[in-house]
Amino acid sequence: MDLSNRRNGSGDEENYNSRNGKKQYHRHTTEQIQQLEAFYNECPHPDKNQRQQLSRELGLDQKQIKFWFQNKRTQIKALNGRADNNSLRSENERFHFENLSMHEALKNAFCPSCNNSSGVCEEEKRQNLQRLRIENARLKEEHERAVNFLTNYMGNPILPSVGTEPSTSAPGQQYMSQHWSTSVTHVDKSVIIETAVAAMNELMELLRVNEPLWIEAPSDHGRCTLRRDSYDMIFPKSNQVNTSSARFESSKDSGEVAMSATHLIEMLVDV
Repeated sequence: MDLSNRRNGSGDEENYNSRNGKKQYHRHTTEQIQQLEAFYNECPHPDKNQRQQLSRELGLDQKQIKFWFQNKRTQIKALNGRADNNSLRSENERFHFENLSMHEALKNAFCPSCNNSSGVCEEEKRQNLQRLRIENARLKEEHERAVNFLTNYMGNPILPSVGTEPSTSAPGQQYMSQHWSTSVTHVDKSVIIETAVAAMNELMELLRVNEPLWIEAPSDHGRCTLRRDSYDMIFPKSNQVNTSSARFESSKDSGEVAMSATHLIEMLVDV
C-alpha cells in the first residue's frame, strides 16, 4: 500500500497482478472503513474466524481484511512513535532550560549581592575590611581606657614589675595587704596584677553578654542568674584565686546609684 493512502485511514488495499506486473488498488467504501475502525478499536489483532466474519459482512477478501489491520497497526505505531518523540523532545528542552537556570543560580550564589561583578566584590571586601579596622580600633580604645582606670585605682601601671621591694608598695597594694595580711609579700606582684586584669576583662564581658551566660530570673524582673556550665566553658579557672575564703557571686542586675564609680568600687570590694 502507498504510504500516503495508509495515512488516510488505510482505505486503499493493493493486489499484485502477475500478468502485467502492476499493482491494483481497491478503495474501501466509507461504510467499510467505519466498520473496520470500530472493530479495530475493540480488537486490533483479529484471528482467522474474525477475519472471515468481517469478510462476509463487508464483502471483502480475507487478505484485504488482513492487510488493512496490518497497515492500521503500522499507522498507529508510527503516530505513537512521533508523539513519543515530541514528548521526549519537549522533556529534553525542559531539562536543558532547567540546567541552564541551575548553572546561572550557582554563578549568582557565589556573589548574589554584586551580580558576579568583580569590581563591586572588591569594593564590598574593602568596606568590610574598613569596618573591621574601625571595630578593632574601638575595642583597643576601650581596653586602654579600662587599663588606665585600673592603673589609676591600683596606683601602679598594668605591667609585670621586676625586682620591686615589699616596702615600696603602692596605695592599692597597701589596701590589699590589709585584707590578705602578710601573705601578699610571698606572692609575685605580677601575678596579682594579671589576675586583676583578667578579672576586669571578665567582668566587662559578663556585663556585656546576656545569653548564654545569663538566665533571667522569672520571679524578679530584670535580675539574671549565671549559668555555671556556660561560664566554666567560656572563662577558664586558671586565673582564679583558690582560697578557702573565696566565693562565687552569680547574679547581676542594673540600676542607678548617686555616687562616683570609684566610690562604688570601693564599697563593692570592702567585704
